[in-house]
Amino acid sequence: MLSIVLTILFLLSFVVAGLLYYFGDYRKLPWYTVVVCFLAWLFPFSLPLILPLDLASTDYREKCLTEHNGTVVIICDKPLAYVENDFLLTYWKVVYWTMFCLTWFTIPLTQSWVRAGDFRLGRRLWAALKDNLIYWSILGGVGLAALIYILFVMQVNKDTLLTMGMAAGNAWGLLLVTMMMGYGLVEVPRTLWYDANTAWSLSYMEFVVPGAKEAMVDAEADIYDIARHIAIASKKIAQDSPNRPLVDKLIRKCPIALEERSLDRNIDQEEIPKKLDEEYLAELHAAIKRAVKVNDRTQAQYRFVLEKAYLYQDIIENYRNRDKKFVSSLVQVKNDRFADRKLKAYWYWYVWIRPGLLRTISVVAMLWSLGVVWSESTFQVEGLTLSVPAAIVQSPYVGYAATELVAVGFILYMCTCAYSTLFKIKFMDYYLVPEHHTDEGSLMFIGSYLCKLTFPLCYNFLNMVEDEKSVFIQYQGKAVSLTPLLGDGYNKWLPEIVLVFAAITLFNLHGRILRLCRIQHFSYYDATTGPATANINEGRQIIEQARAMEERKRAGGGGASDSRFGHDLSGGSSNARATGSRGPRSTNAKDFLAKYKNAKTDAFVGEDISALASAAAPVPSAGAPAASSRWTINPLKDKLAGVFGGAKAVPAGGGGPKFQRLKDDVEVGQSAEFVGAGNSDSAGTGGSGRKFGVGATAQAKEKRPQNMFEDI
Repeated sequence: MLSIVLTILFLLSFVVAGLLYYFGDYRKLPWYTVVVCFLAWLFPFSLPLILPLDLASTDYREKCLTEHNGTVVIICDKPLAYVENDFLLTYWKVVYWTMFCLTWFTIPLTQSWVRAGDFRLGRRLWAALKDNLIYWSILGGVGLAALIYILFVMQVNKDTLLTMGMAAGNAWGLLLVTMMMGYGLVEVPRTLWYDANTAWSLSYMEFVVPGAKEAMVDAEADIYDIARHIAIASKKIAQDSPNRPLVDKLIRKCPIALEERSLDRNIDQEEIPKKLDEEYLAELHAAIKRAVKVNDRTQAQYRFVLEKAYLYQDIIENYRNRDKKFVSSLVQVKNDRFADRKLKAYWYWYVWIRPGLLRTISVVAMLWSLGVVWSESTFQVEGLTLSVPAAIVQSPYVGYAATELVAVGFILYMCTCAYSTLFKIKFMDYYLVPEHHTDEGSLMFIGSYLCKLTFPLCYNFLNMVEDEKSVFIQYQGKAVSLTPLLGDGYNKWLPEIVLVFAAITLFNLHGRILRLCRIQHFSYYDATTGPATANINEGRQIIEQARAMEERKRAGGGGASDSRFGHDLSGGSSNARATGSRGPRSTNAKDFLAKYKNAKTDAFVGEDISALASAAAPVPSAGAPAASSRWTINPLKDKLAGVFGGAKAVPAGGGGPKFQRLKDDVEVGQSAEFVGAGNSDSAGTGGSGRKFGVGATAQAKEKRPQNMFEDI
């Protein structure tokens, strides 16, 4: 029935809209990027729910509808979620070609449009097209080779060309999905199991936080460097120049450049470009747009890591709490008659229920993974049904409802394993960061790969259940069996790669290879020993000092607080962190740099590294959602927030070349406020976020573009 499909799409629309708002913020993104992201997320999410309806409806038509004397006789009950054959065929065609156009043409072009810094419509459109010429040339070359093959092997017609394109897309998507799913089938249950171990989780946060902090400092240094170039351009371009309005627009995006103009005596002649034309200003425009996004993302990732580390510290401390109340210096609940009950509920959840629940889910996920790996490795065997979902679906004792539930369960778990790997990929500055810190480019990148992977994954599942009669197979079957290279043999035996990648992940072979290449990698066995120990010790110091600063702000009333919470739950053991003597805070960028370098080599004796944490702490920009200084008791947020940041090696001397450029500029006497160094006002409305043009102005930050050219 059409109403069932429409109801599913209607409910999924709210889910997708909520996810896009949680990770991004559609109120602040251009409307055309919101539309593209919505479609790129909606259709892939609908496939795992519509495909089981196809299976059940096809099974009903094959087993329950018989023709007698020219009339159709019904010999069993119709499934509740029955969908007509013609509607399903139309739906698969519309969804497939919509996703095909999105992933290969619309999304790449829109991403390039968003990244481009050109100020004119025509120039920006040409820049977006030029950016994709190489990409489309490769696709065209592959298509030309396929066309030559068709000309010499088979008759050419419109349907043949279309099915060849489907075969190529399916082959590439199936290769990606098998590799990602092989990794996720091991990593998902193993991550759940280790997340139940609070000590291990804290060690992982300690391993991650130095890299997250360095990435944040590098992002600020990039903005500082770009601001200097904007200031030089502003100094050299006269007020009556045709390019002056373009410079003024750059200054509005990066107000710190106004302060840079006082550094004319320190300008090196090599820094002055040979041509201060519109093309050069467009490059600066693209650079500052990217730098602002990276700055916002890295600040959020660093904050999430700290919040999770604080939570894990408190859980470990509350293991010994005989009152069975969750006590922390950073947790406040409303002082009412339910306060004690809330604290006890928190204690039972984090100390008892949460670890056991995570381990139970991990065991269930492990069984699902074993079933998927076994089925992927055995469904090719003919004459004997060894695949787990096939045995269930083909059983005569299983009804339509059970068929749909089994199909939904297997497809959703396979999607979870594949997509969890996709969301962790750190590729070309595309990250999925919660709480509105994901930019439109990353949302479209994720949507593009959802479109690439979901159709091949669903086809792979139908191979596992040995289905040959569903409408989906009728539509896709022509494409997947078109050629010997991309035909049935490829689609049946390529899933064996799942077993290979699962074994590599299980025995941590990729981690060993990374270590041979001297690349830092955190293994599940490195929580207390191993090559990651030095990084963990450094991270522990950063977290402790950042927490001490946070507790000191709360004790002195300097930190931002939520007026809804009035019951202070500071415990003695937690307060002890904030009672030690501390040195003075950094008051300028030179001190900030010195403390950052000392933090890399010294034993943190006599140094106020808490000031460094304050200097690097994210400051919300005007008009942006305020970043809470306390961690929030929210299990879903604990799973999502801050898990996408990575750690990278820190060069000797601290900071790398980007930080060295920042140091060179600071040494000539710049104030610390230009690099986001902490000061007594950083917890309020000031701070690096506003000065670096993260919102330029509150009005520009909050305003949603009214047309697709307003954000140029």
